[in-house]
Amino acid sequence: MFGVRTIKRGKKTSNQNGQTVVELALLLPFLLLIVFAIIDFGFIMHSYIIVTQSAREGARAGAFGDTDAQIIGVAQAAANTLPAQRVNVYINPSGVRSSGSTVTVKVVYEYSTLTPVLHQLWPSVDVSATVNMRVE
Repeated sequence: MFGVRTIKRGKKTSNQNGQTVVELALLLPFLLLIVFAIIDFGFIMHSYIIVTQSAREGARAGAFGDTDAQIIGVAQAAANTLPAQRVNVYINPSGVRSSGSTVTVKVVYEYSTLTPVLHQLWPSVDVSATVNMRVE
């Protein structure tokens, strides 16, 4: 008959368990930093999408001949998921626009980073979008 050989695995010693804890203690801060940086990047991308849509809506309102106050209101309403005090809307040219001219709406949002280490390097990141449309 065929003999079955068993392979004995060595027991882990307490030194190996201690080594695992030390390795985890050394790597865990870096892994957490990477995870939170990825989360921050996701929030920045979300802000960019909202800011871009807000600039589009503002430029569309300007293309239909709305006033500057109406354009700012439309752009800020489109960015309703962002804190309103950190959303700035710039319109060029301001005032009365003639038919056939171009209206430019720029929306800037100041994103404050959440990760403590990144917050020390970059306390805030300006997320902006600019849209040009022809006035009808």
